[in-house]
Amino acid sequence: MSGQGEKGTLYNPGPGGMYSLIFWILRLAVIALVCFVVVKNIEPYSIWSQNWFGDMEPAWVQWVPGAGFVATMAYRFTGIVIWIILQIFECIPIFLLGNRFGLGVLISSYEQQAEQQRKIESYPSDDAVLKFLKKKYNRLGLKSLDFFRMAVPFAYIVDILLVTTIFPPIRDGYTLGQVTSAWDFSGVAWGNLVSIAVTVFAFEVAVMVWLRTSEMLFLIRRGIANNG
Repeated sequence: MSGQGEKGTLYNPGPGGMYSLIFWILRLAVIALVCFVVVKNIEPYSIWSQNWFGDMEPAWVQWVPGAGFVATMAYRFTGIVIWIILQIFECIPIFLLGNRFGLGVLISSYEQQAEQQRKIESYPSDDAVLKFLKKKYNRLGLKSLDFFRMAVPFAYIVDILLVTTIFPPIRDGYTLGQVTSAWDFSGVAWGNLVSIAVTVFAFEVAVMVWLRTSEMLFLIRRGIANNG
């Protein structure tokens, strides 16, 4: 019977152990999933941007050779930028507060700030304006984090409103009032509702899965190193 310290066992699979390989394969699969989600999720925003700005496009664009193609690429690029901005606001709290690495960075930064005495101390002789400025300085890091946390709901609201213009949740010939007042759910475009949910939340879910997989891989590798 193999001992706990013997290589090639469940306790110590070794540098090229099966468990490490499995998690590397899983991590690569998750990265591929994230890339696939990014490509699929950007498309509705590019379509929205093209529809929105295309309606304001001057007529001469169609007469200038190559101008239409350049305009279309510019519209699609704008849609990509909008998607990136929304994902930044929606995902920063996940990166900072949704995993041990992000929390560790914040804790380490806070402890380092305390050790270096980078907080400015207030004194009774300070006037009201100076006390206010020192208080703002000392709380600036926390305020920055709170800003992104409070911005998340607004980012999701904008995201949902934008996506519903591409995937209308109500079928043609129905109104939201008809559906809600008469409870006539035949007017609901269920396929579009699924598309809205996937477009708005799929990237965040993929990011969380990637973070959890990376964390598990780190723990597996640390366990291998400690038992090596």
